[in-house]
Amino acid sequence: MLWLRIGSLLGSPILSWLNCARNKDPDLLRSIRLSLVIATIWGILMVSVGVLDLAPFLTAALQRFMASTFKIGSISIDAHAVVSALVVIVAAYVITNVTSFVLNSELMPRLSMRALVANLQS
Repeated sequence: MLWLRIGSLLGSPILSWLNCARNKDPDLLRSIRLSLVIATIWGILMVSVGVLDLAPFLTAALQRFMASTFKIGSISIDAHAVVSALVVIVAAYVITNVTSFVLNSELMPRLSMRALVANLQS
């Protein structure tokens, strides 16, 4: 029973993409490497915050920062708006890279481009 579940899990698209690592797909290896580096740094930071008992101080500082405003001349911008804009930029970057990876590694190799080009030329 366990072997069937493992086999069905390995057949899922996400884990079949990891099979591309054997083919040394540079996009996949770069994204896995970046994910592991980010997870490692995040883990070290969380352990350090927990060990040094800094959680209350960090939450208070974050709340003060989010309530602050940036003043540039006569214009004032909420920190919440700046953080929201940065989150949207990062999310758009991640979604673009994931879509590009899926198109380049999964969909484009399956398309018959010669037939498409022949149809377009005629």
